[in-house]
Amino acid sequence: MKIGFDAKRLFNNFTGLGNYSRTLVQSLSTHFPQHEYLLFTPKTQHTSRTSPFFDSQKYRIIMPKTMGAFWRTAFMTRHQEFNSLDVYHGLSHELPYGIARSQVLKIVTIHDLIFKYYPQDYNPADRFIYDEKFKFACRQADTIIAISQQTKEDIIHFYQIPPEKIHVIYQSCDPIFLEHQSIEKIKKAFIKYKLPTSYMLYVGSVISRKNLGGIIEAMRTMPKDILIPLVIIGSGKKYEAEVRQKIATYGLEEYCIWIKPVFADFPAIYAGAKLFILPSFHEGFGIPLVEAMSVGTPVITSNQSALQEIVGEAGLTISPENPAAIADSITRVINDQQLVKSLVRKGQERATHFLPDYWMQQIMNLYQR
Repeated sequence: MKIGFDAKRLFNNFTGLGNYSRTLVQSLSTHFPQHEYLLFTPKTQHTSRTSPFFDSQKYRIIMPKTMGAFWRTAFMTRHQEFNSLDVYHGLSHELPYGIARSQVLKIVTIHDLIFKYYPQDYNPADRFIYDEKFKFACRQADTIIAISQQTKEDIIHFYQIPPEKIHVIYQSCDPIFLEHQSIEKIKKAFIKYKLPTSYMLYVGSVISRKNLGGIIEAMRTMPKDILIPLVIIGSGKKYEAEVRQKIATYGLEEYCIWIKPVFADFPAIYAGAKLFILPSFHEGFGIPLVEAMSVGTPVITSNQSALQEIVGEAGLTISPENPAAIADSITRVINDQQLVKSLVRKGQERATHFLPDYWMQQIMNLYQR
């Protein structure tokens, strides 16, 4: 087969959508080298995380000579290489306009419809554009991949798409989280980032929906002889400023440590944490939960949206609106070693549901079908 991908975020995004794109394309090309893989993108960035796509004969990068991003939206389907494809996969919510005229089989991955739930977090123009693009992609696609049952239900509800057109295929974390994290690796991370000997970890954008402020509210109520520092990997704008102000107001500066590690060090930082916490109000998936469970770190998360779906019985789930419940869960993990052992075991078992090999095999089956 000749398989094309929307690779804009593969080359230019270094968080969730970019990670999804890179991990999937690399897994497919490694396990199914007999197929051709074409990466359509208006621009590229050459970094350590994108270099495999430049340095390998497994991929062909297709770029416009003119028109940049507009080419991706409106004119890519006129490219000779596009019309020779067997399958085109929009990896992040979008299909190009004009694709309806093409005989190429069309697949799109929809990660979430969060802008429908939290319109206040998006300006009106962006909300309109997202809604039009997502709706168009869902209606034009021959098949839709939803990364969780929650996202499938949202697609059906908001866009009235027939359920049989939507396949739930859970995503995987980057394979580096499957590597053994030795004590030596963890010690190096501790030294490199000046981490405390005991800490809990938050990874994610610092926006109101992800509820970092709820963790701070919980920490405020905890006795200092129990409380351990929170290491934060993430950034934001207005909401980050609000959280930092809250930290200062509560006198928790020494308990909140912001770091910006390189991606290669993430697994060791996860593995060194006493617990991972993500009490979001809404997520389409929650890949940091899979990352934490994969390395053997206990997780605390929300009982809402896809988060409960992803952790199953392998983590502690709480109401994100309830700082007291968050504080109680943190205290339990810190104090109860039997609970920790149980969560680690269940978490690592649960993580096997999201292995890259299983994920990419499901998607290849979909292409072939």
